[in-house]
Amino acid sequence: MRFNIVISSYLRDYPTAAKGREEKIVRSIGSVFAQSFADYEIIVVADGCDRTVEMMKDYDVRVL
Repeated sequence: MRFNIVISSYLRDYPTAAKGREEKIVRSIGSVFAQSFADYEIIVVADGCDRTVEMMKDYDVRVL
């Protein structure tokens, strides 16, 4: 059975943005890669920020 793992990305600058958002996305992806189950696809839903697309070029993920 294949799973889709969806991670939302809010990297665009806005007044109440949390700190360390880029690191949190990287940690989330790393956590998925560390699992023993391998039949999955990671989908990152971007908020329109170009930084998200640039960051995800280093990973085997799909950016929407």
